[in-house]
Amino acid sequence: MMKPLPRKFSTADWLRSGLMIEFLGTGSARPTKERNVSSLLLHHAKASFMFDCGDGTLRQLINSPIATPTRIEAIFITHLHSDHYYGLPGVSVAFRETEDESGYEFDTVKKRPVFSPRGLKSRMGRLLERQLNIEEFGTGKMEKSGVHYDNNLPLENHVIYENQYLQIAAFFIHHAIPSAAYIVREKPTRILDLDLLKQKYNMPPSPLYAQLQRGLSVTFNGTNVKPEEVSQELSGRCIAVLGDTCNPNGLIPYIEGCDVVVHEATGLEMDKTSILQKFHSTGAMAGQFAKRVKTKQLILNHFSPRETMAGLPCSEADYQKRILEEAREAAGSDIKVTAAYDHMAFSIPRKRERNAHFNRAM
Repeated sequence: MMKPLPRKFSTADWLRSGLMIEFLGTGSARPTKERNVSSLLLHHAKASFMFDCGDGTLRQLINSPIATPTRIEAIFITHLHSDHYYGLPGVSVAFRETEDESGYEFDTVKKRPVFSPRGLKSRMGRLLERQLNIEEFGTGKMEKSGVHYDNNLPLENHVIYENQYLQIAAFFIHHAIPSAAYIVREKPTRILDLDLLKQKYNMPPSPLYAQLQRGLSVTFNGTNVKPEEVSQELSGRCIAVLGDTCNPNGLIPYIEGCDVVVHEATGLEMDKTSILQKFHSTGAMAGQFAKRVKTKQLILNHFSPRETMAGLPCSEADYQKRILEEAREAAGSDIKVTAAYDHMAFSIPRKRERNAHFNRAM
């Protein structure tokens, strides 16, 4: 039985934490009745970012209780297997903004960047050029360097995208073709003590608040108000979104202590030989990696549609439930492990907040 779509969230539901992951597709290879193929959205207070865009993502986007296509600022493709990027033409159509001027309708398109390992432009460049700017990285060749493949990025510190609020870096990880992990790091933010501003300084909401949040002192009613007196600086959060992989260990120095790791969990340990032959991971492998990087939260996705276990028929749900159990056992009790499902929304709390998981976990 399919899980019902969650209710529409108000902006306040997730602006409280300012950062949320929404899974649009959590299956692998092909869609099933329960799961579409790979795609997720990272919702920030100011914009949304899409990671992977498998076939059918536009429909998932339309059915999303949270997402608004026009808020998507950029797309990041992990690798060029069809279940991770064939949805780009459809999603790009959603970026067309129809306006009416002097009785005529026309399309005005804000061209979003789509970041990808080299090869997307040759496959889809002509198809996407009106709506998207394709920005490729890497050489497109399988150059082995330690546990990384094609580890040759042109930009300093691997950063491929940056705005006022966050930066996103790309690292190659071991898969059958060049596959990227994207590391999202939020910049430090300052949170005002609104009660203190009202009670001690009698300061109503005004543009002075924005100056204080930027770390600037202000003068109100003849009183100098310093930002450190009325606010707290919070360190930024870290989210690691891994593409398909059988060995992401080269990432460990870069994401140790990361708040959330999204990792594929294609199958069970009993099927490990065949899974490794296709350069994928089991749930237990994902759990072991989470333990090594000391993350707080591991979210599993990219589940196989397999319906056999130990050679016997089983339901897709039973197979995936066992994947989750193996991942939890491998990760240990200090790490929260969740199996993502389509349209699951997960709020990433600030350092001082308690976790708010809006939907039930599998």
